[in-house]
Amino acid sequence: MRGKMKALIIKEKDIEVLRDRLKLEKFTQTGHQQPVEEIYRHFNYVVESWLREQGL
Repeated sequence: MRGKMKALIIKEKDIEVLRDRLKLEKFTQTGHQQPVEEIYRHFNYVVESWLREQGL
């Protein structure tokens, strides 16, 4: 079982920074070459990396 989920309150300006970072990533599934699970893992990696950088 994975760790417990926690709720975070993130300021709007920080959300904008995270959103901009996500926009730079390629999450498209072209021709089913990249499974949805892989896109999901990559998205989680980007968000978790950003949270660690913020000390959260």
